[in-house]
Amino acid sequence: MTSIGHSTYYDTSVDTMQVAQLVAVIEGAMLRDELQEKLTINNRDYFRKAYINEALNKGFIEMTIPDKPKSKNQQYRLTTKGKALQTKLKKQK
Repeated sequence: MTSIGHSTYYDTSVDTMQVAQLVAVIEGAMLRDELQEKLTINNRDYFRKAYINEALNKGFIEMTIPDKPKSKNQQYRLTTKGKALQTKLKKQK
């Protein structure tokens, strides 16, 4: 396997793990701060990029105020796809 292929595989695995961790802890609509606290992640920028943005891009979560993505009142909730993943993750425990 080439180093590029390995890197791509690794990045995908990490993204999936991070998204799964996020999906597992969401209860209703939650603020970014609440989610970060539940996952004990201190780095705000890292959390936004690796967890929030990935989950949004993959369709597992959605914003409660989509027309104001930077609102301090912005919350995130599971989509139908996210709820299905959360149910699957709970069954695997």
